[in-house]
Amino acid sequence: MRYEHLVIDARECKNNFLDNEEKIRQILDVLSEKLRVNVLRKDVQKYEPQGLTVSYVLAESHMIYHSWPEINAFTLDVFTCGEESPTKIIPDVKEFFKPKEMDLKLITRTLR
Repeated sequence: MRYEHLVIDARECKNNFLDNEEKIRQILDVLSEKLRVNVLRKDVQKYEPQGLTVSYVLAESHMIYHSWPEINAFTLDVFTCGEESPTKIIPDVKEFFKPKEMDLKLITRTLR
């Protein structure tokens, strides 16, 4: 079993939906399917005047999205203990958000 935590920091995204709850949930649903994880709960927090946090509690851990539309940036944390590595979603994240810059950190968690 894998215990991996992928941390993505993306800037200068070439889209205008960083603050769109429906679109972000659609994207996170696609990413969840790709990772073959089981979503137990979805929570959303919108901020004024802008900003969005979407958290998915997974049977295999969590996926959390935070946005800063005013600077065209977002973060995405994906921690899984499933069969698929969260790195599998990196090409999809690049395609959906089209960031000019994206920093990736993969942390292998050792629990045994």
